[in-house]
Amino acid sequence: MSDTRELLVQAAQRVFSDHASGVVDGTESEGDAALWSALTEAGVTTALHRDMAGELGLADAAALVRPAAYHGAAIPLAETLIAQWLSADMAGEMPTTPMTFVTSPMEGHAVRGGWRIQGVGSRIPWLRAASHVVLPVWVGGRLSLAMVANEGVSVQRGHNLAGEPRDEFSLDAVTPNVWPASAIDLSTISALGAAFRSIQIAGAIDRVLDLTVMYVRDRIQFGKPLSKLQAVQQLCATLAGHAAAATASADLALEALEERVDLTKIAAAKTRTGEAAGAAAAIAHQLHGAMGVSREHVLHRFTLRLWAWRDEYGNEAHWSLWLGQQIAKAGVEALWPLITETRGTSA
Repeated sequence: MSDTRELLVQAAQRVFSDHASGVVDGTESEGDAALWSALTEAGVTTALHRDMAGELGLADAAALVRPAAYHGAAIPLAETLIAQWLSADMAGEMPTTPMTFVTSPMEGHAVRGGWRIQGVGSRIPWLRAASHVVLPVWVGGRLSLAMVANEGVSVQRGHNLAGEPRDEFSLDAVTPNVWPASAIDLSTISALGAAFRSIQIAGAIDRVLDLTVMYVRDRIQFGKPLSKLQAVQQLCATLAGHAAAATASADLALEALEERVDLTKIAAAKTRTGEAAGAAAAIAHQLHGAMGVSREHVLHRFTLRLWAWRDEYGNEAHWSLWLGQQIAKAGVEALWPLITETRGTSA
């Protein structure tokens, strides 16, 4: 980790420790405004803003979402950072407010005052809380990117399993902010979401592990702590193994964002963190028993996120299939170098 990245992550961790409340627990939320304000003051929410980013790159910013997930932060940090990165080539002023992005393309054509963008989208993260939306758009048969202010979007509210906003929209708006997508394509945009979700999953599993270890140490059963039972120790060890695998996978996702968006590394990371998410949540609930699903206990706020995030931007079945297809195309001679060198395919 670079010194700049480490300093920013440490600053973010201090803010999360002081402010994060994990308020999303199965009900719709507008997000934690106080936490967002504190993170903005610390420079976290504008890490990839082109006027403020400085030495920070995409991987540096992505590292910030792991402590956010660990603390259960109910904010669109991942979505805003991705939207900022996608907007790097946009002319004009870039917002410093919460943003989100869309992976499915819209249709656009020139009109007086700019470009008319039309289309529909579903399950857009934190749309209702975002001031602007970045989306891919077909303009004259070529893929471009556009930024639309939220007031031009008709929003139908929804949420994922964890209660985080996942909204549908109908768009018919005029915007001057349309720019060429350059080397970015639709698969790149989806892969960015998958990489950030992989890192978030690792952070949430770390919290699930800590909560579980604390619970089995404190819970007395048959006259002694649960942690003294061999079967419980074995389950905790298995949970720790999945947490370690998720950490390694999150590091791989960060590596995939260092210089270019490497789809192969992201596919491997999302596949393994998705598997770890399901296993970790199952073990944690087995050891917590009924307490873990009670509204009063914090565990379900993290396991619900794990179950939701593993399916977003492609689950493990989706990315495993993608990896298999790439290996089949490359041929048998490329398999061993791919495994040993983690050599990826850039988008």
